Amino acid sequence: MNSYLRLSTQIFTLIIVTILLIACDSKKDPEPVTISGKWINTSHVYETWIDGTKSSTETVPIDDDNTIRIVFNQDGTFDQEFLNSGVLDERSGKYTVVNDTLTVEFEPNSFTQKFRVDFVGASEMILSEQRKRVIKEGKEIVEKEVLNFKRE
Repeated sequence: MNSYLRLSTQIFTLIIVTILLIACDSKKDPEPVTISGKWINTSHVYETWIDGTKSSTETVPIDDDNTIRIVFNQDGTFDQEFLNSGVLDERSGKYTVVNDTLTVEFEPNSFTQKFRVDFVGASEMILSEQRKRVIKEGKEIVEKEVLNFKRE
């Protein structure tokens, strides 16, 4: 009987310790990172993939004459300044993020563009867009655009 009582006490103590450890877990869920805020383009790359292997990369220079600044507002609207060879193109519209897809709809012409959100952190965001996919001579050829941004 004494060994039964000792075993019961040990099991009871183990259950209480487990409950206390679970209940006292001080970890909080991390704050979700959103794309809301001001972003500036830091790199712009076109990649060509053949049968899943990267075959070429073309880097678009990012400088004072070639850059993208975009503000994603919390209300689902955005404002974009696209500077291409020193020529400013300002656009605005609406955006949504569902899972890993960013959809931007430019106004007033309702042109829509979809990007895959490859990464969003506190200070960095990476977007990609599959530009073209063809099968040529039995090989899959994919052209992809990759845009890196940092928060301003």
